[in-house]
Amino acid sequence: IARHGFGEIRALSNKMANLLLAMGLARGDRVGILLSQSLETPVAHVGAWKAGLISIPLFTLFGEDALLYRLTDSGARAIVTDAIGLAKIAAIRDKLPNLAAILVAGPADGISLAGQRDLWRALDEASAEFAPVDTAADDPGLIIYTSGTTGKPKGIVHTTGGYMVGVYMTSKWVFDLKPEDLYWCTADIGWVTGHSYVVYGPLLAGAT
Repeated sequence: IARHGFGEIRALSNKMANLLLAMGLARGDRVGILLSQSLETPVAHVGAWKAGLISIPLFTLFGEDALLYRLTDSGARAIVTDAIGLAKIAAIRDKLPNLAAILVAGPADGISLAGQRDLWRALDEASAEFAPVDTAADDPGLIIYTSGTTGKPKGIVHTTGGYMVGVYMTSKWVFDLKPEDLYWCTADIGWVTGHSYVVYGPLLAGAT
């Protein structure tokens, strides 16, 4: 993110929102995001929210069974991933009949699945203008799963308003983030710490 301005992130997330809706998704649909720490990850999360969709952060080291459980349990209709994640999705694709769209960042390594598109090629074709869906503060924004160490993983639903107030408040008052700050968070975006304090907290606080 540090190499891109807020205007560029806004334009790319607008393109992502347009793309997801053009692929047949509708307000309230769930989107799995299985990506490494890269520009595509916050763009996918913010774009999904702009489109009124519910994002599902997924840890990059999840195996096929863990992914199958979360994607099935959440009813995900789309997934944004990369070549490594795509190989895992390919192994379980026939068990995910509701998965209508697969966006792949980078080379697909010869894998071709139903509903698959190249993310950056599709973004290039999408409009950078988008009016965010007017969601209510208590509408679901994301579903993040517990680790499953004491039973089946449980999908925890965070609302758009409450979640954003929470991560903004802690970024501003606990971390003391200011717009001139250069900030680093080590956590994987697939976990709640990374999702909260790599993507939303710093962006809301205006930090880099």
